[in-house]
Amino acid sequence: MKITDDKIEGNRRNGKKSRGPRDTSSTRFNATKHGLLANGPTELDEAEGFRETFRDLKGGDTQVLNNFIYECLALLMVRMRRIPRLEAECITGALHPPVYDETKNPLSMTSLNGPLLDPGQPARLRQGHVDCLLKLQRYETAFQTMFFRFMDAVKQGRPKGGEPLPAPAAVDLTVPHEQTDDSLSGCSHQQVLEGEFSEPARQEAADPANDCSAVRTQDE
Repeated sequence: MKITDDKIEGNRRNGKKSRGPRDTSSTRFNATKHGLLANGPTELDEAEGFRETFRDLKGGDTQVLNNFIYECLALLMVRMRRIPRLEAECITGALHPPVYDETKNPLSMTSLNGPLLDPGQPARLRQGHVDCLLKLQRYETAFQTMFFRFMDAVKQGRPKGGEPLPAPAAVDLTVPHEQTDDSLSGCSHQQVLEGEFSEPARQEAADPANDCSAVRTQDE
């Protein structure tokens, strides 16, 4: 559908009726706010480090990739040790909540609490903080999946230091010929039916019925 000039002019007039913003003051930091999904380095990242890493990977420097994998493994081990401690704090905080004196609060029927009697053992991370961490971990899991997917693609196209894939090797599929049974040593061209026993070849050359050449002539 072709957009007419009148339609374009009408859109411009409607745009001038907008109440704002008139500048980029509220959108200039969108890349920082949504840095996890940004297409390139943001103010939270190191741009020069990104370009250096890109050059090293493109040049076939596998040491950069190995160092990154080791860093990820070390960070993963630290997080795995952190999880039991946070889990214990969460359970302890749920079992020992703060205790308030409701009798000295005239509005005890409302959401207000009286004086604090026992602070309990609350966890160091609040529910809002945990929700934020869960969201970041979901992003990290998605990025890890894409990372290993690209690693597999690189390995298939460049297995060793940028070397091209070798040509497929020729595979010999010749099946060796099985040796003929001794019972058919005198008539190797005859087939033995499954489930039947073949009789030993007779040495009576005078009898044409037992001669292999005669049998072959009859078969033809």
